[in-house]
Amino acid sequence: MNKINLQIRLTLLSSILLTVACIILTFVINLSANRMVKSIVVYPENLSDKIELIESFPATENEAMHKQRTFQLESLGYMLIVIVIGSTCTYFMAGHALKSVKKLTKSVKGKNVTNLTDTLPLPKIKDEIYELTIAFNEMSQNLEKSFLLQKQFSGDVAHELRTPLAVLQAKVDVFKMEDNIDTSKFTRDLSIQLNRLADLINDLLWFSKDIPLENISQIDLSVLVQDVSEELYSLAKEKNIEIEIEKASFLVTGNDALLERVFYNLLQNGIKYSENNSKVGVSFNAKRKTVLVWDTGFGIEDTEKAVIFEPFYRINKSRNKKNEGNGLGLAICKKILQKHGAKISVTNNSPNGTIFEICF
Repeated sequence: MNKINLQIRLTLLSSILLTVACIILTFVINLSANRMVKSIVVYPENLSDKIELIESFPATENEAMHKQRTFQLESLGYMLIVIVIGSTCTYFMAGHALKSVKKLTKSVKGKNVTNLTDTLPLPKIKDEIYELTIAFNEMSQNLEKSFLLQKQFSGDVAHELRTPLAVLQAKVDVFKMEDNIDTSKFTRDLSIQLNRLADLINDLLWFSKDIPLENISQIDLSVLVQDVSEELYSLAKEKNIEIEIEKASFLVTGNDALLERVFYNLLQNGIKYSENNSKVGVSFNAKRKTVLVWDTGFGIEDTEKAVIFEPFYRINKSRNKKNEGNGLGLAICKKILQKHGAKISVTNNSPNGTIFEICF
């Protein structure tokens, strides 16, 4: 049955239903006819003696039985004719109804990676096939976006890995060529590039794997963020940046290690991209269930806000030279927050700077 196409299956099912209906109808008609025959047959012996018979009756009972059998045979014949005609009509009607399905199937089979952007033509009748075609077109567009993102991601990974490796290779080549090279400076430069490479690999592992939401507990974010600010104290002190953490209880349920990474990334970015003698901070709004991570730095252009959470995207490269990152920090933050059922968005701070709003 699984190997039979849909048109034949529909025909078989319809034929079975039609056959059952015809058998029941024929049985009922014959039963009713038998009752009527018995009620209208007149037998001679039942006639009154006072009525004079002009001619003798034929074998009325035998004739009635003969007529009854004839009626039954005819009804069975008509039943078979109706079943055959009905099944044939059902087959062709099912084929006509499934034309759009066959057309859709043919179009789907012709789809491949190179033509995912080509949308299938919509049927004129807005039925289930119409909805299915729309759904398939949307799926094709989403697949195309996924392929493009994957291609871009692979290219970005290759580029990010090539940069520190090229620097390392250049340092080694210089070391080979020069006899009186400062080994301390050489090893320091190597250490910087190796740390950068290690950070990139760790972030890639974080971003590529499915982060499990384990060890769930109730967390006071104000305490967690305070601990993060203490870890970043030395970095902020280098630029004389003040970290302001609002002292307000803000309880959430989640993984403290993952949430710590989120606020570490956001505060670290705020410190890196803020001017000296400025401020960064975190404020809480328990009623709205929102957390604001703000800075008074350079701000973010409106055109960049829509893509800032994409992997490897880095804002305004002209002011990013001193603080080169790998562009995965905000993408990791978004992924972790989504695991916690939270959303993150970015707006401008007044008079300057950036605000990251996290809604739990």
